Amino acid sequence: MRRGNTCIPLVWWATGMIGDPGGKDSERSFLDEATLAHNVTSIQTQINTLISNIKSVLWEELPTQAVVNNKDFYDSMGFIDFLREAGKYITVNSMLTKETVRKRIEDPDKSISYTEFSYMLIQGYDFYKLYTDQWVKLQIAGSDQWGNVTTGTEIIRKKTDGEAYGFTCPLVLDSNGKKFWKSEGNAIWLDPSKNSPYFAYQYFLNVADADIERFLKLFTFYDFDTIDQIVATHNTDPAARHGQSMLAEYVVKLIFWSEAARQAQMITNILFGRGDVMETIAWLSSEDIQALQAETGGCVMLNSFQHLDPETSSGWQTIIELLVQSWLASSNGEAKKLIQWGGIYVNEQKIEDISHTVSSSDAINGVILLRKGKKGYRVLRIG
Repeated sequence: MRRGNTCIPLVWWATGMIGDPGGKDSERSFLDEATLAHNVTSIQTQINTLISNIKSVLWEELPTQAVVNNKDFYDSMGFIDFLREAGKYITVNSMLTKETVRKRIEDPDKSISYTEFSYMLIQGYDFYKLYTDQWVKLQIAGSDQWGNVTTGTEIIRKKTDGEAYGFTCPLVLDSNGKKFWKSEGNAIWLDPSKNSPYFAYQYFLNVADADIERFLKLFTFYDFDTIDQIVATHNTDPAARHGQSMLAEYVVKLIFWSEAARQAQMITNILFGRGDVMETIAWLSSEDIQALQAETGGCVMLNSFQHLDPETSSGWQTIIELLVQSWLASSNGEAKKLIQWGGIYVNEQKIEDISHTVSSSDAINGVILLRKGKKGYRVLRIG
C-alpha cells in the first residue's frame, strides 16, 4: 500500500461455512450462521480499525478499499452453477496433490470430507471474482494457503487467459519455534473485548531478547536504521528491556491506538513498581482506573467504610477487614499471618501492625491500593 498498491481485504464468509482443512488432522466443526455473521462483522471492524491506526501512525493516506465479504459472490449462485463456474477448470488430480489434502488422505487414520476437499475451489473462485471484478492480480496469504492460492491462479488462467500471482508468508514463530496460534494459548486478539491492550503489551514486553530485532521488523514500521539503534541501546543493558518496551508500545498503538498504549504502559508501571506508583495513580483518569481495576482482578467499591469515628465523622475499617473484603485473604486468621510475614502494603507502604486502620483520608484520587506480596493487587475505589 505504501508503494501505491490498492489493498482489498477479503473476509471469508463462504469458506468459513465449511472450514479450511489446512493445519488440521480432522474436520472442523461447523459454525452456525449467526455465529459466523457475528465473526465476519467483528473481523471487518478489526481490519478497518487496524488500517485506520496504521494510516494515523504513518501519517500517510494509504490506497485501500472497503472490506469485501465473499458471501456476495455466492448469494445468487446455485451448486450446479458453481460446478460449471469453478469445478470444471480444476482437475481432481491437481487437487489431490495439494499438501493440505495429501496429508489427510495418505494417513490411514485420517480422512477428508467432500466439503473440506472443495474448500480450495471456493477460495480459488474468490480470487477469480476479485480478479475480474476489481482487477486484483496478487493474493497475499499465509504459507498454509499456498495450494488454495494457486487454485485461484489456475482458474483465472483457464477462464480468462490472464495472469495472477500468489504471495505467501510463513507463520510467525518465536525463537523457541512456538507459533502465534490460538491453540498455543498465546494468541493476540485485535478485539479489545477478547484481550486487553495491557495483555498485548505484556506479551511483547516479555518476548525473548533474541526475538526483538526480528519482531521489530515484522510488526512495526520503524526503518532499519532505527531498529538497529533500538537493538544497540537494548544490548547495552538487556535487563532494562528497552527493545521490548519499544516493540510493545508500537504494536499496541497499531492495534488499539495511542491512548491504549499509554494506558497499558501506565498499568505496567504501577503493577511492577516503576517510578513513584502513587504519584502515577494521582494522575489517573476515571477510564485509567477502570482499566487498572480490570487488570488487578477487579476492585472493591467502598461507598462508605463500616465504622464511623464519632469525633471526626470519617469512616474507617481495619486492615484485616479490608483484606478479607477484597479477597486478598480468605479469613481474619490468614490476614493476620500475611501482615506478620510482611506481605501486605497499603498505598505501597508496608503494614506491620495487625490493628492498622484504613480511612477515607488514605485515598489518593479516590483510590486506595492494596498489595499482597509482589503481584497481588486490589484497587479500593472510594465512591
